Amino acid sequence: MTMARQKRESGFKTNPDYKVTFEPSPRRVRVKFDGETIADTTNVHLLFETRHLPVYYFPRSDVRFDLMTETDHHTFCSRRQGGGERGLGLSRSLRRGGGD
Repeated sequence: MTMARQKRESGFKTNPDYKVTFEPSPRRVRVKFDGETIADTTNVHLLFETRHLPVYYFPRSDVRFDLMTETDHHTFCSRRQGGGERGLGLSRSLRRGGGD
């Protein structure tokens, strides 16, 4: 941990009722689209955050990135020190329901 990070104040001090938990899920989770399996894992985690719906986080190794393309959509979160999410879209062949 760097010194800069140690000195930074947590947002939880000003909003102590705000909770964030990240925990493993006991379930197997599969994501399917148009009959094609996009993700299948028994190692998924759930993020619970006050005033937000729960979000699944999948291990990269259990996601079919070959069926996706990167998009220009990006998010920003100040509580995650600038971290966010990158958008992914379905590949052209999957959107068309088959081959190119």
